[in-house]
Amino acid sequence: MADMLEWVIVIEFDRLVRSLLLEWLEEIGVQVLAFGSLDPLPVIDASLIVVDLGYVRHNNADVIRQVRARYPGVPLLGLSTQVRVGIGADSEAARTLGVEMLLPKPCDRQELVQAVLTLMARR
Repeated sequence: MADMLEWVIVIEFDRLVRSLLLEWLEEIGVQVLAFGSLDPLPVIDASLIVVDLGYVRHNNADVIRQVRARYPGVPLLGLSTQVRVGIGADSEAARTLGVEMLLPKPCDRQELVQAVLTLMARR
């Protein structure tokens, strides 16, 4: 993994959570760009987008649509405080929201890393 030069974009609205995600992802050898909003997002060849879905009933369709428009074909990993622990990461709930995987927030390092590696391996 140390020579992996894949890009992961993190869109996380909470500064402290964003810093933690950045740290965890950099530890597995990916290049990470982390943002606290949808603008300005760079146009790069990303391998994965990790996106804060906040409250799943509010504006998520807009967030997903904007991210998909900017990064067509790039897998999305959604994080939300409104997801119950125990819902499968690649569940019907994830597909309904428009993401490939969905994790409860907060998640632990191992859950995040496993989801990231799984999604990047599919690409």
